[in-house]
Amino acid sequence: MNLQPGDHAVIIGPASALRTADKDLLPMAVSLLESWGLSVEVRVDDAHHFYLAGPDSVRVKHFHAALADARARAIFCLRGGYGSPRILPLLDKQIRPHPKILVGYSDVTSLQAAVARLWPQIDLIYGPNVATRQFLDQTPPSEATRNSLRDLLFSPKRPLVEEVQFIRPGRARGRLTGGCLSMLVSLLGTYYAPRTTGTILFLEDIGEAPFRVDRMLTHLRNAGKLSSVRGIVFGEMRNCHDPYNDLRDVLRDLFQKENFPVAFGLRSGHGEINLSLRLGAIAQLDSDDSTFRMG
Repeated sequence: MNLQPGDHAVIIGPASALRTADKDLLPMAVSLLESWGLSVEVRVDDAHHFYLAGPDSVRVKHFHAALADARARAIFCLRGGYGSPRILPLLDKQIRPHPKILVGYSDVTSLQAAVARLWPQIDLIYGPNVATRQFLDQTPPSEATRNSLRDLLFSPKRPLVEEVQFIRPGRARGRLTGGCLSMLVSLLGTYYAPRTTGTILFLEDIGEAPFRVDRMLTHLRNAGKLSSVRGIVFGEMRNCHDPYNDLRDVLRDLFQKENFPVAFGLRSGHGEINLSLRLGAIAQLDSDDSTFRMG
């Protein structure tokens, strides 16, 4: 689905609270979304609960209200950090939401995985959390991030073609799934563990040393989540390095015996530029021209 000017949108805070120095970001986000022609409602607790944007009961209540609101065509997330997994046991499976779009990334990966399982009529966009400097700064990377999200919301048929580096060559086509690697691994053994059969699996993270990335990927493999993918594309994996090991060399070693393509460097997630991706849509990998494509 796509949005039209005049559509109603809701901002929720399913994860971390805004720090004092970032309090100005929420009204800035509202103003920006309104400049896109949206009617914006904020459902975020004024206080905080430890590092969370309110107690679990309040955060899930806001999410339920946004889900159940027939006017709401889009739900935007305040920020990532941590907190979304805590509300998964509280989700009301009896809610029957109208089709709408949920936008977020990082910690919101866990909420998107739950929504994909419970409410498949909701479109999922792995894209920027709106009360963040990544989204709002007046810099070329932030502008590119904003333009990517706006295009996907209002002109969803516009194609995305990105140059990526191939660690294992090949071609693959399948529905895109995935998100933040550490959050996906945290869902293993739960009802909301990712379904990866026949997919292009997108994985990205930040600040994880190569051995930790190795451990998480090995966990996914041992859980059977890599055996039937059609391809894997990694994000930029910002700050996932150490003085002694190149993460790409570690990935080459991990995937040397696989028969599917593995690519690296998609500019989505925890980078300066966070290109928005529609989860569940068809994606393609092609090492002949070193590209990742959607649309």
